[in-house]
Amino acid sequence: MPSVLKRKRDFEDALLVIGIQTLASSVILRESKRLRSSLATDPDVDEADHHYDIEKVASDVLFNASAGIIKLGSGLPSARGSYNQIPRCKEFFKVALGWPDREFRHTFRMSRDTFDRLVALLESNPLFTSTGKKPQRPVRYQLACFLMRYSVRGGDSLHAAKQLGIGLGTVFLYCRRVARALREIGLEILTWGNDERHKEVSEYIFEHFGFRDCIGIVDGSLIRLTKSPKVMGLVYYCRKKYPALNIQAVVDHECRFISFEMGWPGSVPDVSVWKQSTLWCHRRCYFKEGQYVLADKGYPSSPYTLRPFTEPELDEVPAAERTRRRNFNKQLSSIRIRVEHAFGRLKARFPALFDLTPSDDINETYRHLHAMLVLHNLCIDLGDSPDDFWTAGGGEGDERDIELPEYGGLLPDEDIAIPAQETDAWLRQEGHRKRTEILDELFPV
Repeated sequence: MPSVLKRKRDFEDALLVIGIQTLASSVILRESKRLRSSLATDPDVDEADHHYDIEKVASDVLFNASAGIIKLGSGLPSARGSYNQIPRCKEFFKVALGWPDREFRHTFRMSRDTFDRLVALLESNPLFTSTGKKPQRPVRYQLACFLMRYSVRGGDSLHAAKQLGIGLGTVFLYCRRVARALREIGLEILTWGNDERHKEVSEYIFEHFGFRDCIGIVDGSLIRLTKSPKVMGLVYYCRKKYPALNIQAVVDHECRFISFEMGWPGSVPDVSVWKQSTLWCHRRCYFKEGQYVLADKGYPSSPYTLRPFTEPELDEVPAAERTRRRNFNKQLSSIRIRVEHAFGRLKARFPALFDLTPSDDINETYRHLHAMLVLHNLCIDLGDSPDDFWTAGGGEGDERDIELPEYGGLLPDEDIAIPAQETDAWLRQEGHRKRTEILDELFPV
């Protein structure tokens, strides 16, 4: 097909060139006739007039032929066609608002009640107030555009443009605006949490799983890309042989994101992201005495990360101790799976994350991912779970009454210095000691 289009464009270009050359020839003939007529001294006027009349007819024929060829070449349908060649449906969104909740959730990835609550939450943001003469579309249109774009694999912006009857550039504009507004809300919704919140999380985990002073679970997830970014695209290829982004996040017992780290390509392993993360570099600010997060075997052992026993550590001990350690690993995995559930629910709500098309500016892709993390937390706070996509959802009550929980977690302006004794060897040793203490608490000898 590309070769056919190329031949078609070559034919159009050839017609235009021939037409222009013919037009130039006709102009030259006309000018030469005018020049000879002014300088003619031949007494045989009739013969000269007859000669000039033939030239005039020839020039007129050439002029008309060139005009026809140019018109023919420029009138052929091009590969792109006219700009507004696709008919737009202006009534889709109005009709969609009246759908049953099952179909509404399938298209917009949340219940109608949650959608209305989010609209009410966003309407107060001055970003949605027009500063020019032309008013903006209502917030519900712009939020629906963002949700529809990321409701299909790949994040097809053309799909949202066709459904909502807007231009492709308008889709990008609405998504940027909604993403920024959601990220501003995320300053209060997606936070590390205050002491009260940490106490609530640690008490839940200790009561149900036996891990004392645990305040979260950390892990990384790959976001597969449909193509590698334009800048340094090769570094985005992960160990699974496809381009991806590596996102590291910490979640609580409710599968809410409380911390995340973005900006790393898929080729960077989780342990490297963790060592360079804000959470680790400022661990004295984030972790109080004795607090830690659960991690998998890919993370280093330390007083701040509790990881399972590896296979060599299981093989080097007697059978009785090996059984205790295997039970410890099983108990840890039963709560650590929450972070896997969080990423799974995020991708279930936004299927575009299974095959995401990156923006030309990769930073814009990261900003939209941040907005989706905030939406994930908002939906949990509003009682909207992706597990209920095909069930009737939405609660009763005033849709405009929005009360979101306060989690706190703002850090002090000044960093707390990390003691010089916290070398890799010291961290590993203290991590093993802490793990042994918790093992004895869970499974006494």
